[in-house]
Amino acid sequence: MSKKLALMQPYFFPYLGYYTIMKHVDYYVYFDTAQYIKGGWINRNRILKPDGVDWQYITVPVKKHIAETQIKNVQADLNLSSIRRILNQLSHYRKKAPYYDAVINIVKNTLQLDKTISEVNIYADKLVCDYLGIKEPKYILSQGEIDYIEADSADEWGLNVCQAFPDVSEYRNAPGGKSFFNADKYARHGIEIRFVENNLRTYRQKVFGKFVSGLSILDVMMFNSPDEINDMLDDFVFV
Repeated sequence: MSKKLALMQPYFFPYLGYYTIMKHVDYYVYFDTAQYIKGGWINRNRILKPDGVDWQYITVPVKKHIAETQIKNVQADLNLSSIRRILNQLSHYRKKAPYYDAVINIVKNTLQLDKTISEVNIYADKLVCDYLGIKEPKYILSQGEIDYIEADSADEWGLNVCQAFPDVSEYRNAPGGKSFFNADKYARHGIEIRFVENNLRTYRQKVFGKFVSGLSILDVMMFNSPDEINDMLDDFVFV
């Protein structure tokens, strides 16, 4: 039976669509050897502001590094001050969100891991997946578990990692990759690319007022049970 694979960079508590892809592949690979890009989603994400009508960033500070540093080598700079700041930014959920206690415990456990930003993010995903019951196997590209060939161009990483698994015939990615990947190149090697778009639903966040979509999985978890979230994860289309 043919298998599906995704290769994604380790993001900090990413949005729902990231976990939709994670749940609906057979092999999920963390692309932690990619270059760290400042101002991306590796060390930050979006949550509600206290007024509930707009969003704000929560950010894990990272230590200084040269521009070409791989994600796996960027050290998180978590200390009492930065941890307190993140927890304070989430504190306004306490009065409105029914699952605040469970979610804030996941965040607290994550922020105790003062290692690389990649390790922090992968551990955060583990805690989220345990909470949601997502059991699909995960791999970390830098750890030597996968015998792959280095890519000659940026859009070939997914192809080369897929080819390291003899039973993989489908590569899944987020919709933003449609303009980046050459689907014909993958097809010539027997790999079909499919772009997964989650149908982002509104949910009880609206008790604040206007619904703000596309926030971190933390916001979704604050207002929805694991069963409800899994229903959302299963609500996607190919684009």
